[in-house]
Amino acid sequence: MKKLILFFLISAGIITGCKSYLTPDLSSQLKNDLANRLRKINSVVVIDSFKVVGVDTIVPRMGKIIDDTIYIRQLRSVQEQLAHAMMRTRKDSIEYFQDEVSYMTGQIDSLTESIKTADTTHKFGILARCNYQVSKNGKHTSGSLFYFIQNNGYIFNGEMLDSFLTRSCQAIK
Repeated sequence: MKKLILFFLISAGIITGCKSYLTPDLSSQLKNDLANRLRKINSVVVIDSFKVVGVDTIVPRMGKIIDDTIYIRQLRSVQEQLAHAMMRTRKDSIEYFQDEVSYMTGQIDSLTESIKTADTTHKFGILARCNYQVSKNGKHTSGSLFYFIQNNGYIFNGEMLDSFLTRSCQAIK
């Protein structure tokens, strides 16, 4: 009997001691942030639903993975510009874009290599994935947002969120 009571006390201590980032406070703060952003973009748009569907800790390794992914996208864009320059036989543009592709390829190799040894213990903040549905004059649209939140509470990707929400609001005109 004493072992059973001790087990329940330890279990309760562990359960209450473990902190989750998905608190009602975080969810309500993100919903309020979304409402404020929407109000600035279009005051007629209303949030029908909002849900935080995932929260991850951002560590240097994740940051490097994100950097690598973005850099690869930029490389693809430069490669497309190089292909267009080659089709139009623009020598000055071809040389410029070839140099850019060569430089970026080396950078991607070093970024990709640095992911293997990146730190996984120091926390930068959290990444919260949220689903939402908004409406205006009986028309609805839904989507997902990623909030990158630093340890001090600063939302790192505010401009990206505003841009995405602007497109969502334009889709329900």
